[in-house]
Formats: sequence, structure tokens, C-alpha cells
Amino acid sequence: MTDPSLERHLHAARIRAEALARALAHAGTAVPPRLPAPLAALMAGRGDLAELEAGDLTEEALEWARSSRGDAAWKARLEPLASAAKAKRAARVHLDASRVTARARYAKDGGAIGFGPVELQQLFSEAMRLEGLPLELDLGKRPRPLLSCAPPLPFEAAGDAEWLEVQLKRSAEGDDLLDRINRRLPGGLKLLSWEELPAWATPVAELCETAQWSWPCDEPEAEARIGVFLASESYFLDKPGKVEGQKQEKRVDLRPAVLDMALDAGALRFRTALAVNPALSPLKLLGAILDRAPESIQGLRRLGFSMLEDPRLKQADRYTAKLKNMYEDAVLLGAGSNITLVDEDDDEPLSLG
Repeated sequence: MTDPSLERHLHAARIRAEALARALAHAGTAVPPRLPAPLAALMAGRGDLAELEAGDLTEEALEWARSSRGDAAWKARLEPLASAAKAKRAARVHLDASRVTARARYAKDGGAIGFGPVELQQLFSEAMRLEGLPLELDLGKRPRPLLSCAPPLPFEAAGDAEWLEVQLKRSAEGDDLLDRINRRLPGGLKLLSWEELPAWATPVAELCETAQWSWPCDEPEAEARIGVFLASESYFLDKPGKVEGQKQEKRVDLRPAVLDMALDAGALRFRTALAVNPALSPLKLLGAILDRAPESIQGLRRLGFSMLEDPRLKQADRYTAKLKNMYEDAVLLGAGSNITLVDEDDDEPLSLG
């Protein structure tokens, strides 16, 4: 007999996959792609390897050839060039002063509410790629854009002011940037703001201290259950996990994760500490407190975050100087320079290189 919970999970996964496919198709057909000329030429069947190399686009070209099931001969020609480009990036990724971190806020609601972090990353990456943004790639076997939606928002939860970060090779700011990206996103998903920071800025997930939530609730018994929870010094939930490396039920104390919780005008409002049990779903948290199945909790919304100041941005001179020194060292070593070191206590100089 099939587990009913597994069937529900698989059904929900199929629905998300179908919705994602429709959303990605919309991204590509909403308006013509706005790509760098060498990539546009490749998509039109007029690719030029020299131009792709000169534009530092061989990795992007290979990914397009793979995802579009393009000419196998083109893929074979691009693979060694893309591999060399990735190796070059790996050696100098932290030395490129033109790289920036784009930190954006977005809202998720309506038709996009069923998308989770993985789907959101795909949707935002595709929209930005089609708008020609210079996305920095990771160093994986099949490089992907360095884009993250964090702190993660669970499936079936809405968000009014969520965070997204993406690494760029260079600035992409422009007056119409948000409009251009938003026209490729599905209904219910919208970028609200865009700020570009140095590449060494602290990841936004590390700056989010607490999250504010709201859930529509008019259940008479909820107030009593909330009172029991708030009066408890500890409140445990048994969930699958690992204890000393072995899979088994793991007891998680929910009480430290909730800073405050109260019913207000037909809504349950509460704050969670993000550093405490960061992987715990708020749906499971509410389910445990209210004694109901997490999947039955509909309408949960994250209103926003309380944020810490970024300590790295206060030390810009330190990070800029460090980057400059690293770059100069790399140039000297990469050039095979003959460097002579003189020890004042030794008559003979020591030559390196």
C-alpha cells in the first residue's frame, strides 16, 4: 500500500514542476531575449567562437547549447573553451574588483505561492539571463548562476519583502532594470528593489536576525494552545533527523525559536529567531503548537525581517586594500617575475623566479 503522505508529496511536486515549466516558457516568450551580441548570434545559428571567447561567454554559450539541445558539434567545440574559462575564473575569482553583489527584495504571493527556493532560483536566474545580465557562475561541474533566495521561504507561504542575492561580473544597474526582469516573471512574483554592493559584502542571510509572520486565525481553541506554548520553558517536537550520525527521531525544542506570539484582529502574529533551528519550517512550528497537520495551514505570510548592519561595509578600506594586495601578488606570481630578496645579514642576495 502506498503511503498517502508520499502520494500527496509526489502530487504536489508534479504540480510545481508543471507550473515551473509554464513560468520558464513565459520568461522566454514574454519579450525577445536581450542577450550579448555573440550569444544572440549563436542562438540564431551564426555563432563565432572568437567573439564568444573575447566576450568571456563560452561557459554561458555551452549552457545554452546544452539546455536547448543545440548542435552537438557546437557543444564539442565549446566544451574545452568553457573548461579553460572556468579554470581561469577559479584562479582569479576573488581578485576581480569589478564583481558586485546585487541584493534585491521581492514579493511572492498569488500564483507563485507554490514555488520553493529551488524553483525561485531557477525563475530569477532565467529572467536575468534572458535580460542579458552578466551573471557570475559557480565552479560546479555544470556551472550555475551564483544566486540565492535567503532566508528560505517554504512552499505555500507568501512573502512581502523577501531577499535575493546574485553575484554579477559587473554592474547591471539601470532605470528600467526592475521592469525588464519583472516582465519575465510569473504572476505573483515581483522584484521590489535592487541594490549593488561590493562582492565582499556579508551574505544577507547572515544579517537577518528575526522574521515577522502573520497567519489568519479565528479558531477559538488557538488562544488556549498559544497560551500553553508561551507559558512553557520548553516545547518539543519529534521530527526525523540524525542523532550521532544515525537516522532516527530527533527532539527539537521549539520554544527558543519563538520570540513572541499573539492573536490580533483575526490574525496570529509572531516573530521567530532565525539563528535558532534555522531549518525548521514555520508550517511545522505552527502545526506543533496548534496540534494540526502542517499542510492544513494555509495563508501563512512572512511580513519582513529585522536586520543587522553589515560590519564588512563599515570596513571598506580594509577589504579594498586586501583585494588590491591579493591582485598585485597574483600578477607578480603569474608573470613569473624575477624577485630579488636581500637579507641584510647575508652578503649574497636570494633570487626567486
